[in-house]
Amino acid sequence: MDLQDLKRQFLEYIEIEKGRALRTIENYDHSLSVFLKQTKITDPKDITNEKVRDFRMWLNRQRAGKKSLPGETMKKKTQNYYLIALRVFLKFLTRRGIASLPADNIELAKVGERIIDTITHTELSRLLQAPDSETDPEKRARGKAILELLFSTGLRVSELCSLKNDIDLNVDEFSVRGKGGKVRVVFLSDAAKAAVREYLKVRKGMSDALFVPIGGKEKGTRDRFEGLNRHTIERIVKHYATIAGISKKVTPHVLRHMFATDLLSNGADLRSVQMMLGHANIMTTQIYTHVTDKHLRDIHNNFHDKDRKKYKRAVLRSKTALLYVFLLFRFLMLTFHSRSPFHEVVDERSDERSEDDDDHPNDLHFFRRMLDGVNEHHDPKDEHCQAEHEPEDRDKDDKK
Repeated sequence: MDLQDLKRQFLEYIEIEKGRALRTIENYDHSLSVFLKQTKITDPKDITNEKVRDFRMWLNRQRAGKKSLPGETMKKKTQNYYLIALRVFLKFLTRRGIASLPADNIELAKVGERIIDTITHTELSRLLQAPDSETDPEKRARGKAILELLFSTGLRVSELCSLKNDIDLNVDEFSVRGKGGKVRVVFLSDAAKAAVREYLKVRKGMSDALFVPIGGKEKGTRDRFEGLNRHTIERIVKHYATIAGISKKVTPHVLRHMFATDLLSNGADLRSVQMMLGHANIMTTQIYTHVTDKHLRDIHNNFHDKDRKKYKRAVLRSKTALLYVFLLFRFLMLTFHSRSPFHEVVDERSDERSEDDDDHPNDLHFFRRMLDGVNEHHDPKDEHCQAEHEPEDRDKDDKK
């Protein structure tokens, strides 16, 4: 049988019997079409290890994309998409009893660990407030509702586009159909409910979809009876990220990442987060623990670079102790000065010295005045005491 006919039967099989999403069917169709076109195979028996290896070499030398850098080739993860489609197709042939290459002979390329793209909580706060800068009430309310819903529920962008305008805001939860047709429950925060309620008040679209174009038509939509698609939602999020001054690439999926990391960092268990995200495999949810592992962060803070931290703490304690001593000494001196019987004399003498001591620091001047005034036994040889006795000496001289 011709491979093109078998491919058509395979696509019908995964659509009807497996219930795969339309997007998945389109991707499988594309991957298999590229394989058959590149290898020029028409018979299932002609699919061999050598043909598959040549195809993989060809994939590995393809340019990554239109926006890729010069010399950048297709990523291993993208190459695996083609191989996965081919393996599923070969399994289908085996079930039909058609002789071909066993699917187990195809090994996927090793892919590095996935890195989660997130933004800081400060950037998230600025992003959620970015729609407030809009002058159009409907546009402002729609942007606010989109961002709050994405962060509150952790919805995928396709799931957000599928929401209807009859959403019940009297309850804190609603059901959504996600990948593979699986239904799960997501929860609304108070901020998200308030934002959606405000948007519904000013919404003017004719579509059954919750989020509709403004002004009848918007870039990426065909007519006013159609809701926003994933590309339009992505442009809206990117627009508000620019307004918020975030230099990183921000997509609706970044808000889904922030939803998961926020739950885990605040103590939510992994299994609950998996259910709220709609992950079929908990290993997919496990990647968020590398970002939010508070236990490891505490261990690092407590045990890393302890000597330098001890030195810094010791220096800080020393400076604090010296400051306390200085303040205590100044307080005692002020108290002693206020109770001294000679404080009036000291004040008069300090006024006389003020012109001569302008070049001294204030604290030094203060302590010099204190030291001059604390002596209860005046020295008759002191220049100020001599100044007080000078009138009497003059009188005696006159009598003589």
